[in-house]
Amino acid sequence: MILGLLPLWAGAQTTDNGLSKFPDYKLAANALRDRLPEVAVVKLNRLLANPALKDQPRISVQLLLAEALIRAGQPAEARTLTESPELKPLPEALFWHAQALGQLGEWRAAEQDFETLARMPEFKYSVETVFCQAGMQAALGDAPRALRLLAPLITPSGGDQAIRARLWSVELLLSIGRAPEAAELLAGQNTTATPANWEAQLRYLRGRTALAQGDAAGAESLFALITEGAGRTPARLRQAAMLGRVRALRAAGRSLEALPALRQLLSLSPAPVPEVLAPAFRELESMNNPPAKEIQAFLATLTASPDPQMKARARFALAAAHEAAGELAENSAEATREIKEAESAWAAIPKELPDSPLLAEALLRQAQFYTTRQRRQEAVSVLKKLRALSPGPALLTWAGWVAGQAEYDARNYRRASQNFRETARQSLDPALRAAAAYNAAVAELQSGGGEPARELAILDTSPLAEFRMAGAEFHLERALYLASKGREEAMDGLKAFVDNLPDHARYFDALLALAELNLQADPPRLPEAERWLAQARAAAGTNAARLERTDLLEVYVAEAKSGPDALAAQAEKFLETWPLSAGRSDLRMKVAEMYFLRQQYSAAREQFEALAKDDPRSPLAEAAVFWAGKAALSALGPANFDQAVGLWEQVFQHNGPLKWQARLQEALLNQRLLKGDAALQLVNEILAPNAQPPVDQTTRWQALSVRAELMTAPGREPAEIRDGLAAFDELTSDSKLPAGWKQQTLFRKGVCLEALKHTAEALEAYYDILSDPPAVPALPTDPPPEDVWFHRAGYKARRLLENAGKYEEAVEIMKKLAKAPGPRGRAAADLVNKLLLQYKIWPDSR
Repeated sequence: MILGLLPLWAGAQTTDNGLSKFPDYKLAANALRDRLPEVAVVKLNRLLANPALKDQPRISVQLLLAEALIRAGQPAEARTLTESPELKPLPEALFWHAQALGQLGEWRAAEQDFETLARMPEFKYSVETVFCQAGMQAALGDAPRALRLLAPLITPSGGDQAIRARLWSVELLLSIGRAPEAAELLAGQNTTATPANWEAQLRYLRGRTALAQGDAAGAESLFALITEGAGRTPARLRQAAMLGRVRALRAAGRSLEALPALRQLLSLSPAPVPEVLAPAFRELESMNNPPAKEIQAFLATLTASPDPQMKARARFALAAAHEAAGELAENSAEATREIKEAESAWAAIPKELPDSPLLAEALLRQAQFYTTRQRRQEAVSVLKKLRALSPGPALLTWAGWVAGQAEYDARNYRRASQNFRETARQSLDPALRAAAAYNAAVAELQSGGGEPARELAILDTSPLAEFRMAGAEFHLERALYLASKGREEAMDGLKAFVDNLPDHARYFDALLALAELNLQADPPRLPEAERWLAQARAAAGTNAARLERTDLLEVYVAEAKSGPDALAAQAEKFLETWPLSAGRSDLRMKVAEMYFLRQQYSAAREQFEALAKDDPRSPLAEAAVFWAGKAALSALGPANFDQAVGLWEQVFQHNGPLKWQARLQEALLNQRLLKGDAALQLVNEILAPNAQPPVDQTTRWQALSVRAELMTAPGREPAEIRDGLAAFDELTSDSKLPAGWKQQTLFRKGVCLEALKHTAEALEAYYDILSDPPAVPALPTDPPPEDVWFHRAGYKARRLLENAGKYEEAVEIMKKLAKAPGPRGRAAADLVNKLLLQYKIWPDSR
């Protein structure tokens, strides 16, 4: 809280207690009043070393030292002092002990101390105890309880403490998004009756309230008044107002003015207080996404700051900038470089902050980096280090959240549910608790628990609006999950949601889901899909995002209703209406695939290339360029061949997942054009041991097969032919090679051996395929087996035997084919009879 958690400086009280003869005591008390606690600490420690200081005077000095240590930011020393036997029984010592625990992040223990003090109404800091209790609850995330503690202090005749309680309450209300109540509470503060020392704080909160209610211009003018009155305003409040002005300028769309204002704040000397510095850097990181040269240069200067927190946060921001650059990079090489820079930065920062209060935050952000990249093991390892530091409740809660994300992304749904459930239990922020309970329920659902009772108990039994909303959303997610599993009750769940919650924020989503489910049914229930789609369109109103989703689903309804031509027409209409739609690339890919399958290669290529040009960062862009090359090749003609190679070169240079598949397509084209040496050079590049990125197994198998064919082509040297045959053997001996691939490889080997006039070896290759006939389906409804290569090998073997005059053997081969199930087997059986007649092979002659 900007208004502060420590007691007012007026709390530095002195009594004589026989101390008037010790000048250092009076000077220390004056130093505290002058807000120089470090000076007071030196003088009081020197006084305690005086052997003449005994009994009650000594205790008075120790109590004042405890206060000075707290105000000087030395909580560990204050804790040790207030736990000493002579101070521990005293209420005042307990008060400063609680303050020390709070500064050390031991919030629950501090809360217990304050509760003990609250039961002592005669305690001289009783009012300050209430404020400290409220501040502690705010730090723990329980703003509603903090508000309840402060409410009795807000009285018309309460003087300074009433004003202070009112302003604290306003700040708490703003922190939990209750701006209208904050405005109402501020309106109750009579400006004319407000002492001058509260005017700046009152103006600051009026500015924050205006900003929260959408009046960015009014907020900016109020914050500007505070920053201009620097001489009359505490530095902490002036810094907060400078940050508020930055936010107001951004909200008003004046980002060009916001950046200089933020630079001015971060260039202050001394640096802004931590409560301002942290959100100021969050603003800067937000403005630096995507990274801008001006901000990057500024951050580089801040990394040389003498202030440790300023330096560390600048490092945080630079690491985050590398992350942002990696996510926005236009090619995978640049993305990989930026992400590696970010990883190195996040790994280095914690090592440079061994004793910093920011170490826990640095570890949390490092864990978030790993979680975003779905690197669970590294994230879990970092979070373990973070928990060992015993961080404050807020960081500990977020650590549980990040752990839940990491486990969920790794499909460890049970562990994810446990982490989110623990986060929901620990957090006192209603919104975060509701979100965590919701995530726990979804994770439990994904693990197979259709009714996650513990999570639903958290969501469904709370009277708070956040929980009711999250519970309703979970029941919607449950229905969608069940629909994805093909379970009939999904439709009932969605209909119940629509019937019972017509005012819910996701009512439109449920309607659209019902339309999609009916469309995806087998067969599609088109009348139902159209009915729900019409209701979704009505619910969309004038909301552009919802209308876009409705129009997109209408494209697929048109396809289901009227076929591919309707898909193409509706897609063109959709892309004209929503040229920047998030679904445009998926739709273009579907239309392009439709054209490709219909052998309309020019139209397919046009759609593939339009996708890649319009949305180069789409996950589909690389595949689109690859298939544009396939479409160009299928259109035939030398010019199209060159264009296909050009497109595949683009894919190769992109260095993505299809890099080596594109290289393989170039090799196949060269093989087709009888450019064997060029094809072989490309294939060897794919099969090189140091190929980067590593070649996937399927592409490697394909490349090895092509290399074998090229090396066994007629005209090759005997040594090359041996190498080619060895490549075939290497492929067929691979235990991971699917049966269909093995048969195809043996068939290709047989064809190559035939071309080399190695008839016996070719016949052997074909026979090896025939030795593994396709299985008969167990049930009539089972799909037919893959038998293409089996039958092709049989016909090849038959021809070889016929050419050698071995007709009876040829018939025996055809009999093997005739035993295979399916239409090809029946055709082979008919051919057996024809061959018996053709070659006059009678039963008694065999």
